[in-house]
Amino acid sequence: MTPQFVDWSTSASTIIARGGVIQKGDQGLSVRQVQIALNNYGHYGLSTDGIFGTATENAVRQFQFADPNIVQVDGIVGSESWNVLQNYL
Repeated sequence: MTPQFVDWSTSASTIIARGGVIQKGDQGLSVRQVQIALNNYGHYGLSTDGIFGTATENAVRQFQFADPNIVQVDGIVGSESWNVLQNYL
């Protein structure tokens, strides 16, 4: 999948509900929400700058590996990952 630019008005829940994913290269509100949720979930110490870079991708992978509800460890936030992460906002 090609990373897309996500604007500052589109939430993570909206992107996932539309069948999208949040992944490396994306920017905006949705990424910031993912970063906040990851920090609350596992204290990853991510900057909440809204930029999905290598640090965010690595934190997503660590989260996916650690959570028993996540089957696929790919560093991409899709519906499976978001269903867990949204509880940490």
